[in-house]
Amino acid sequence: MNSLLELLPDMEALGDREAIVLASSYRTRKWTYRELYRHIRGAARELDARGLAPGDRLLLWGENRPEWVAVFWAALARGVTVVPLDFRSSKAFVTRVQRDVEAKLLVHGAEVDTDTDDDEIALSQLSLQDVGGLDSEEPLE
Repeated sequence: MNSLLELLPDMEALGDREAIVLASSYRTRKWTYRELYRHIRGAARELDARGLAPGDRLLLWGENRPEWVAVFWAALARGVTVVPLDFRSSKAFVTRVQRDVEAKLLVHGAEVDTDTDDDEIALSQLSLQDVGGLDSEEPLE
């Protein structure tokens, strides 16, 4: 294996096998490889629609959840560099990182404060919750 991208066709082939399990105190969420692959394709299409190109960077600032994994793989598939940030990071730190890496998109979770009243994070944003609604049956090119 030369690259993680070589694993994407294997994900599709694994079909209904369990890929991700997220257990919280209230419930357990499970995604099969088929579901994960569909969300990867949907997130990749969203990155395309937002104009991200190979070499661009996105900030991934959120709690662990299946959608985080889908965004990571979608970015990999599109040649977009992921800059992961701990969901406990301060808004000031995220702003500093964004300036340093010149990210074009912030993908964020529900646990982070992206309120832009003070215009600290002046960056196109996509929530992980919205990623959960992105899926596609179209081939991943």
